[in-house]
Amino acid sequence: MTTTPTFLRPKRLAEFLMVAGHAGQTEVLDRPVVSHFRIDNMADARRVLSRATPDERRRRGATFLDGLEYRSRLPQGMHDRGEAHVYADGLEDTERDSRGHRNHFPIYVRTYSVAEHVVAAGDVWDVTVGPEEWGVDEREEFYNIVNVGRLVLGDGASVVVQGNAWTLICQELTCGAPAAADYHIGVLGTRHGFGGRRGAGDGGDGAPGAGGPPGRHGLPPRYGSSLLGRVATAPVDPAALDGTAGGVGEPGTNGEAGLNGGACRIAEITVRALRTEHGMVVGAIAGDGGDGGNGGAGGPGGAGGDGVAAIRTVDGPVGPGAGGWGGDGGDGGRGGRAGHSGIASNVFVTVPDDCTSQVRLFARAGRSGTPGRGGPGGRPGPDGLSGAAGPGSPAGRAGSDGNDGRAGRVMPAAKMYLNSEWLASDA
Repeated sequence: MTTTPTFLRPKRLAEFLMVAGHAGQTEVLDRPVVSHFRIDNMADARRVLSRATPDERRRRGATFLDGLEYRSRLPQGMHDRGEAHVYADGLEDTERDSRGHRNHFPIYVRTYSVAEHVVAAGDVWDVTVGPEEWGVDEREEFYNIVNVGRLVLGDGASVVVQGNAWTLICQELTCGAPAAADYHIGVLGTRHGFGGRRGAGDGGDGAPGAGGPPGRHGLPPRYGSSLLGRVATAPVDPAALDGTAGGVGEPGTNGEAGLNGGACRIAEITVRALRTEHGMVVGAIAGDGGDGGNGGAGGPGGAGGDGVAAIRTVDGPVGPGAGGWGGDGGDGGRGGRAGHSGIASNVFVTVPDDCTSQVRLFARAGRSGTPGRGGPGGRPGPDGLSGAAGPGSPAGRAGSDGNDGRAGRVMPAAKMYLNSEWLASDA
């Protein structure tokens, strides 16, 4: 027979069972319950994903989009306005937004419910929903509802989510001393970055350019012998006596751009009862941008061919041929653009009114990446030797150094709300 824990009586028990999807069925208290489902409309998303009261929605809605104007014309702005409707009282959708929101549905939702969970001292409970649970691409957005009767965080313990849209409902939370990361509850960026490719956050370096081919040496005439000396056996082409120019070195390829940092998505954290001597700290930290790859070095120019030395014949002197000039070096590749830091959304924390003095919230922007350095230009090829002493042919030119990559931007940190009031971050 299931015994209801004292911390889940009676109103808290009703909410816990309702969120778990088992209203009135207390047998779910014996084990964790995990549900995966899809939501295909805005009204159900508003009902399922948020525990906010009408008054909390009204107060959130007054400032929900403040500070997010920089992305209001981007697709993310449409997403923000949809979240304002789900987690607050947002503005009416324009027809354009409605079309985009319909394309976003059906969304992926997981609910994890457990009557009691203890995180041992120094441990991290990572509740992130990953793409492997759904068999979809990592860049899908996952909505993650964690429903806990009592959550106990030992000294230095924490609970974190990485890049999910997160709803945490905790009927009773007990906190020990904060973790080394300086939070009990961490709202972190996605495990992956964003950009025009998949893979590592840092961009790969460009490849060096191949060297230019060497020039051909001058072709000496064919001679025969006579009583008077050497005689050309065929007409002499003066141009054939010259060495030809070395080939131009190939340019280095460009460094890859760093990916933008992991996104710190919206979170609603509701704690019905707080037990702590150390306070409760909630931190929101977006991901760092990746470094741009360095540009590849330009290839060296090819060596110029040597000219033919002067030769005396019975018909007069032949040559000398001019040496070919060295080939130009290839240009260095451009450095990759640095990734921007990850974008961040609003984080709502709700505790009993008499516990607000025990709560500290902070938000930190990620770092932008370091731009890749431009590749060095290739050196010119050596000039070919002239068939006579004196100045050679015009020299080849060194390739131009590649431009350094563009700097990344630091995107604004998350906006933190305590009991539906927007607070300035302390970090």
